[in-house]
Amino acid sequence: MKFHPLRLLFACILALAACGPAPERNAETETTSAAPAFSSSFRCSGETVGWRGSGETSTLEARGETFELRQAVTASGAKHAAPDDPGTSIWNKGDKATISIRGAALDECVVEDNGGGADAPFHARGNEPGWTLDIDGGAFTLVWNYGENRLEAAAPEAEIDGAVTRYILPDRNVAVTVTAQLCNDDATGMPHPFAVTVETGDQTLNGCGGEPASLLADGEWIVEDIGGGGVIDNSRASLQFGDDRVAGSGSCNSYSAAYSLTGEGLRLGATAATKRACPEALMNQERKFFDILHNVSRFEIDETGALILIADDGGRILARRGG
Repeated sequence: MKFHPLRLLFACILALAACGPAPERNAETETTSAAPAFSSSFRCSGETVGWRGSGETSTLEARGETFELRQAVTASGAKHAAPDDPGTSIWNKGDKATISIRGAALDECVVEDNGGGADAPFHARGNEPGWTLDIDGGAFTLVWNYGENRLEAAAPEAEIDGAVTRYILPDRNVAVTVTAQLCNDDATGMPHPFAVTVETGDQTLNGCGGEPASLLADGEWIVEDIGGGGVIDNSRASLQFGDDRVAGSGSCNSYSAAYSLTGEGLRLGATAATKRACPEALMNQERKFFDILHNVSRFEIDETGALILIADDGGRILARRGG
């Protein structure tokens, strides 16, 4: 629970480098220790990629395949590549990574904490029967059966295996499994980045976890369809979500608007835009884009990773992560 595995690995390497010359070895007391192990997962434009290993060797799990990698020389970060295929590699730099499979680069690879880490509070919830789970600051709080049952305990160490993280409290007969995959709340339809299962001995509770906002953030979305009419070639209407505002190009003018996420959906405030004049076709497309944005009430992420904004009247905007 205290450190992300990769951050712990890098901290160990830095600490060893700063210690200066090694002390003399004592053959009678010296023992051999294994290289520090690491395990993490990355989210790459809707795909989950697992990476784990020890020392100079590792495995990369992507698109249903497992690739054996070895450490490669690089000026910064940590890079591993397949010995027989340099086009399959991972170059990790802290919370982000460049990942290629057979020469094809995956986009927007950002490390997933899988709900673990003292610095990253994790919340999950489910329905029928209603339950909530909070892991925050070393505390583990589970409330289920609509509040009839409550468990408060010290949060156990996270057991991370690729895209799956488990929290086990054997003395309380409780186990939590957090899987990095898209999960839609079965009551509201709100998408979340994690599917969560809680086993309490006599019950199995299913629900979703993580912040829906994380599915919108970290990069630009390029609009591919507005209201079912497609878009004009090279018009590049776009959206980029910050902490509380969305901004981008409407097709002609730059714009920004406040937005808010609730348990029920997504709402945007009034749109502020520049006043540039463009050809009539672009201006018409932009007006349609802004009209739908103003009435957006919820969003979805489809099976291909596309973002779909849905308005009260059924109007839709479809966008994909920019290159």
